[in-house]
Amino acid sequence: MTLPGGQPRPNVAALLEGLVPAPALAAVVRGVGAAPVAGLTDDSRAVQPGMVFVAIRGDAHDGHRFADAAVSAGAILVLAERALPDCAVPVLVVPELASRRSELAGRLWGHPSAALDLIAVTGTNGKTSVAHYSCQLLDHFGERCGYLGTIGWGPLDALRPARLTTADAMGMQERLAQLRQDGCTAVALEASSHALAQDRLRALTVDSAVFTNLSRDHLDYHGSMAAYAAAKARLFERAELQQLVLNGDDAFGQELLSRVAGTAGSAAPSLDCYGASRPAGPCDRYLGWESLELHATGIRGRWYGSWGTCAFELPLLGAFAVANVAAALLAVLRQHDDLARAVSHLAALQGVPGRMESFVRAGAPTVVVDYAHTPDALAHALQALRAHGAASL
Repeated sequence: MTLPGGQPRPNVAALLEGLVPAPALAAVVRGVGAAPVAGLTDDSRAVQPGMVFVAIRGDAHDGHRFADAAVSAGAILVLAERALPDCAVPVLVVPELASRRSELAGRLWGHPSAALDLIAVTGTNGKTSVAHYSCQLLDHFGERCGYLGTIGWGPLDALRPARLTTADAMGMQERLAQLRQDGCTAVALEASSHALAQDRLRALTVDSAVFTNLSRDHLDYHGSMAAYAAAKARLFERAELQQLVLNGDDAFGQELLSRVAGTAGSAAPSLDCYGASRPAGPCDRYLGWESLELHATGIRGRWYGSWGTCAFELPLLGAFAVANVAAALLAVLRQHDDLARAVSHLAALQGVPGRMESFVRAGAPTVVVDYAHTPDALAHALQALRAHGAASL
């Protein structure tokens, strides 16, 4: 993969300029030469000839122990958090290396997020749906949108498998570069609390940050609800944001709204809110819904807010799907300010595989498959299905 315009990837000198002292970098460059770096990885099993291995002490494993294996596989340089005197290739100790992995990979791949309209979605539930719907709507407006999340990564019609909800910092940059090369102009990604706490999105240029909701989850990792919420909040503290999309029906969404509502100045991001009722705090734009009718195969209702009123039909199950669609609409309307055109596509919206996905056969009970894995998500899924069932009687 080359950079835009056919330019080769940077060499070691360009990759590390300004990150390490000039004399140390010059000595390493003399040893490794000026050839473009073939790749970056912190997994010794993924090393190929010409790559740079990044040795990090993680929660479960210490990458420094695998430096020799990386060199045997063809690594030309090791970036490390501490000295490795017995290593067979040059070793550079880089300050704050763990949090700089995103920046390093961004340099390697030509900072692909800067060339993409990037929507990042966080929250306990709904991330996959909001990102997926955002991609579908952007495709409807003529964009080529890539998706990065729980069910895979790539354009929606050509998803590749994904191991993590949010890729590691270096893998994220490489995937964005691939999506840019594939012709994507926009990307919607799921930003997990783990990824935000670990700075995996640190060097990305995020245009829209979307919050869905907050309930108990991942406390084994974060330790407390306060720490979990703080990790989510980091997405909305980024200086480059052009838009914040917040759920005004959620308590933490209201807290985020109160934090950012006082932001002033021409460079302040657009503050857009959605909810079944108008939020207490000020928003630049608002999208709400009313007159919901649940039936056996979907939902009817009416949007209201900054764009006036507009009837809608969704081929989705669960009243909470309306909130997810509203979040996606707001994210898309930042660039394509045409609610009527966006709503015209909603009747053809495709549900997310494994998310309230129904299977219907004549003479047999309808079966619904959902990914719900938290008490809050499971309760909402069951309540939603009861409501559709009651409406069908």
